[in-house]
Amino acid sequence: MVEIEDGFEVPCLISDLVMDFRHQPARQQQITEVVQQEIKEKELLQQQQEEDARHGGLRRFAKEAEKEGVYLAFVPHEQQWLLTGAMDVILVNHTPFEMLYTFTIKEENQFVNVDYGQLEKYEKVVVETISREDLEYWCNGIVQAILTKETSDMVLMPLNAPFSLRTNRFFKEGSYLMSGVLGEKAVMICLSELLALKTGDADLMKIAKEGVGSQVPKKDLVKQEVPIDKHRTAPG
Repeated sequence: MVEIEDGFEVPCLISDLVMDFRHQPARQQQITEVVQQEIKEKELLQQQQEEDARHGGLRRFAKEAEKEGVYLAFVPHEQQWLLTGAMDVILVNHTPFEMLYTFTIKEENQFVNVDYGQLEKYEKVVVETISREDLEYWCNGIVQAILTKETSDMVLMPLNAPFSLRTNRFFKEGSYLMSGVLGEKAVMICLSELLALKTGDADLMKIAKEGVGSQVPKKDLVKQEVPIDKHRTAPG
């Protein structure tokens, strides 16, 4: 029998009873911490699963694959109806280098960072899924990135790629071309080919490869003699 707040006793199954830990604060605190830890781990796992779902590999050996480089792509969800429905904004790392990136869009007089992270070699990431009404907000921005390898015979220049697109481009079927590395029709913008990041000032590349000591040593300044010097009797 269980006495309720009104003072009456009611029958209750023993299996329905719960231990009262209110007089054992240490035990209650321990249980609370365990529950909070489980909730936190579940949230982290969910976040990791969502992050993994954003990433995907590329079709490296497609018949008509794009040249190696960094690309920005707008891919419609409905491949048969290219001018309607939502689309994915995708950043493509079609290089053999890992890439640390930031993706920023311009809103009026300020820049807003919408995504940042790391891409493995030959990998893509869905930055955002947008509607057609949001296109104008995604047509102006800048992608910055550093491409690196654990071991490499060269150091690539950092990528600093502003982009500016016209919204009417997305309402023409001819703008959507089949992408070899994505395997879908998309508006594809080349932010930089890999070859362009390899080129740069020759001395800078030499220093990057061989170290600061490879710079040409400064020559001592030598005063050029003039005809009047032979008549000098003392300094000044």
